[in-house]
Amino acid sequence: MGAAGAGCTQDAGQAEFRNAALTAVRRINAARANVSVARTQRGRLAAAWTVVVISGALQVAARRFYVNPDGVSYLNLSDAYTRGDWAGAVNTYWSPLYPFIIGATRRVFPWPMYWESSITHLINLAIYLGSYACFRMMLREVTAYQREKQAAEAECTSYSSTTARRWSSRATRPPAVDQAGSDSGPQPFTAYPSRRSRASAIAVSVSAGVRRGAFGGGT
Repeated sequence: MGAAGAGCTQDAGQAEFRNAALTAVRRINAARANVSVARTQRGRLAAAWTVVVISGALQVAARRFYVNPDGVSYLNLSDAYTRGDWAGAVNTYWSPLYPFIIGATRRVFPWPMYWESSITHLINLAIYLGSYACFRMMLREVTAYQREKQAAEAECTSYSSTTARRWSSRATRPPAVDQAGSDSGPQPFTAYPSRRSRASAIAVSVSAGVRRGAFGGGT
């Protein structure tokens, strides 16, 4: 009996050791997979930003001395902002934020008339990159929302199927557990906007207003 008991104890210890080793291997593989996914995502993000920056810089270099008629009007409004002529700067036709940005930049960093169009195109490039950053922020929030929603729906589906199998094997009907509140199951998915989501919405709205002036009718 003593030898048999010792053998059983040894087998149990070996089984426990194998389970612990398998768990450690699974964790290591999962960590490696997460690192690989993170590297892939960073590579894609870097490639996307490289394409966006290079394409925007090439367009700025090609059109640095070109200003369309609407762009001339925006530059005149920016002059009014620089002088503090609010009555001439604010009107009901032209977008006010874009010429304000140009005028504020000129007020801080005055430039000669020869470089006016080139520096304005650089401001447009900054607006363009900021708009893309806001788009990436919005895309990240939408993706996170979809993942949370799918996870909640999968949890509800799993709970429903488990409950159905549990009570289908019984002859009695399930009790009214909802009234007692003891087995109400997972709650419906309700999305509340986080602080980052609200900041994303505000940033996208502001960038859309500035972008309308910069690219819809600007230089």
